[in-house]
Amino acid sequence: MHMPVFLSGEKILLCPVDKNMDLSEYLSWINNQETTLYMSSGDFPTCKEQLQAYIARQYENKNIFLGIFTKSNDKHIGNICLYITDHQSHRGEVAIMIGDKKARGKGYGLEALKLIIRYGFMHLSLNKLCAAVAPDNFASYKLFERAGFQLEATLREQFYLNRSYRDDLRYGLLRREYLEMQKGNTR
Repeated sequence: MHMPVFLSGEKILLCPVDKNMDLSEYLSWINNQETTLYMSSGDFPTCKEQLQAYIARQYENKNIFLGIFTKSNDKHIGNICLYITDHQSHRGEVAIMIGDKKARGKGYGLEALKLIIRYGFMHLSLNKLCAAVAPDNFASYKLFERAGFQLEATLREQFYLNRSYRDDLRYGLLRREYLEMQKGNTR
């Protein structure tokens, strides 16, 4: 792999997304209405220059923005981001996208999420991680629940999609809950 590895799992590598790497796959995900249905992007077409500027902003804003690559063939299949939303309260927000349709349902997203959770709690000493999920995005909320996140709130009519206002489910995971889960996994 030519990319620097930030975090390594059993089946995947999490590597910084470089604005100068081949972005053709990423562009195809971002411009696919089905893939971006529940994301804030996708309402307007995105070109390479816009995507490069978006990537640059992630690093300028000190977000942890990583590509998800399969270990078996170094294929870029998605991205995961950890935004530090509140430094004083030690809180962050996680967002994930498995853009490659063929890679969905194979456990890559859960492995990436578990790696970033561990990094956020153990390396960055965060106290809480949050995630926003659309109620009909079943794959996403099941992913967060499998990783230990709990539904905390429903923000009513928070975003507009397909000519109607939709709720936003807010999930959270506390550091102490994560540590408790880790204890349970070692028994």
